[in-house]
Amino acid sequence: MKLLQKIEKWVDYVGGFLIVITFSIMIISCIAQVYTRYVLNNSLSWTEELARYTFIWANLLAASFCVKNNGHARVTALFDLFPAKIQESLDFVIQALIIIMSVVLVKEGFNMVFTVKTQLSPAMGLNISLVYLAIPVTGILIILYSFFNFIQILVDKAVKGVNG
Repeated sequence: MKLLQKIEKWVDYVGGFLIVITFSIMIISCIAQVYTRYVLNNSLSWTEELARYTFIWANLLAASFCVKNNGHARVTALFDLFPAKIQESLDFVIQALIIIMSVVLVKEGFNMVFTVKTQLSPAMGLNISLVYLAIPVTGILIILYSFFNFIQILVDKAVKGVNG
């Protein structure tokens, strides 16, 4: 269990670091775009594209953190009607469905990455596959976090069983 906690902390650190970096680059890019457009009257052509691509990465990475904290969108009206024991079972099903959908995200995301591997972005000349790589990376992170949630559900259930 300690190894899983260390892995989760490492994934949290790397994911959080990447989110901070991508959001920072996006903000700096937007500020540079506004400054050069309105103060210098000569906008840079690449800042809007950079902001768009870092926005994609930052939001997809942040979505994995939503899964980590069970903060993803869900309708609980029906879920709350069930007794606690059934809700625990539904938590297993929900995590399993998230993992299945994330596997599809990873598989299809890599297919998209390989499909666009020769395309370049118009302003920066960046390989578009780097932008699309956010999809399978996010899928992998979501799989990891759902697995950690799954383990936590098992641990909580074991603790409840012991405490009775």
